[in-house]
Parts: sequence; structure tokens; C-alpha cells
Amino acid sequence: MDRHLNIFDFFNNREYEFYEDNLSRGFALCLKYDTVLLDNVLRNILDSKVYSGLFNTDYPDYKINIDLQRKPTELENFSKIIAVTCSASEIDITKIEGVESRTTSSPETDLCIEINDTCIIFEFKRTGEDCSAQLKRQAELVKNNSPLDTEIVYVDFNWKKIVKVMLNVLSL
Repeated sequence: MDRHLNIFDFFNNREYEFYEDNLSRGFALCLKYDTVLLDNVLRNILDSKVYSGLFNTDYPDYKINIDLQRKPTELENFSKIIAVTCSASEIDITKIEGVESRTTSSPETDLCIEINDTCIIFEFKRTGEDCSAQLKRQAELVKNNSPLDTEIVYVDFNWKKIVKVMLNVLSL
């Protein structure tokens, strides 16, 4: 098991914990061990054409990797990057292109899902904080390590949407 997914130790190795870390870790564990939830989340995040291309084939050939705290500079060679905002409030994704990227000394993704040549990165905030500048920077760094024609798509998947998906899965 990935060391970040250890539910008995905080993965930041400090005396204190960040709620966002616990949210992303809890969400990752749910996705990793509940394939119905993972499928529903992917259906909500991915464009239907991308989803169909990955999963609706006669001979599915994909590997899904779910990981936490990945450095964007380690992620490379993706043709599509899906950058997902997860906040308590809805984020207007049409305005993200105009947002100035937030630079940090050592950026890390909260959650990363790799499916073949598609990379999905999540930025979690437990409050209504706008995480678009931070997410934009991470997506740009992943794109720098990918072919020139790599596309970045921004998606809002706020807590209201996440809870709705989880309740639908739970009702099954």
C-alpha cells in the first residue's frame, strides 16, 4: 500500500495535521477501494468522449494509478490533463485561464489519478477558498513535461457535487 494511504499515521510526518490532507487521503481511499464510486467520479469529471475512449472499448487496456502528494514535475507525457477544483464553494472554471498562477517553492498535488495518457489532478480545500491559482500552477507544470499539444481542462467538483455522487453510490 502507498505510504500516504496509511490510515493510522498522518502522512505529513509532523505534530499537526492539515484538514485538506485528511480530505484528500480519505477521498483517495474511497476511490481506491470502491470501484463504483471511482467510476461515478470519473463519469462526472471526464468529458463523455474521453470517458468512452478510455472505458467503452471491446478490449479495455488501461491502468489506473491513484496517488497523493505527487510533485507535478514528476508527472510527464500526458496528452490530456484534467485539473479539478474541490472546494466548499463552486469555482467558475471559465475564469481560471485569466487567473495568475500561484508559485510555490515545492508544489504538490493533493490527489493524482493517472489513466493511460490522461492525468487528473485534484486540489482540495475544506472551506470556500478559491484554489484555482494553485491548481493552475500544478497543471502548467505537468504540461511542461508533456507534449506541446497537451490539453488542460479545468473542472469544478465542489463538495456539494462530491456528496451527491457519494450518496448516489451509497444508494446502490
